[in-house]
Amino acid sequence: MTALIDLQGFDGYFSWGRIITEKTGKSKDDLKKEFAESSDDKFWITVLVVAILEAMDKEKDLWELVVAKARKALNKDVDKQILDKLFAKANMFII
Repeated sequence: MTALIDLQGFDGYFSWGRIITEKTGKSKDDLKKEFAESSDDKFWITVLVVAILEAMDKEKDLWELVVAKARKALNKDVDKQILDKLFAKANMFII
């Protein structure tokens, strides 16, 4: 989990890391094709990491503030309908 949290920048968005491939079983290029409705990698990567962290519900006390920061950034910058689609898709890739 800390490897995922370490990918978060000061702005709340996550950057790519190999741990995402480990958690989804998919390469960055494969995932990028799946998230074609997002023009910016930082949006879909952040959505994906948030979905992965939220699936770790037993450790919520460790990621809760990190996810809140990410969701605040996403809600500010991404249309709600697109965001809903991205989260629906992200949940399909959680191993």
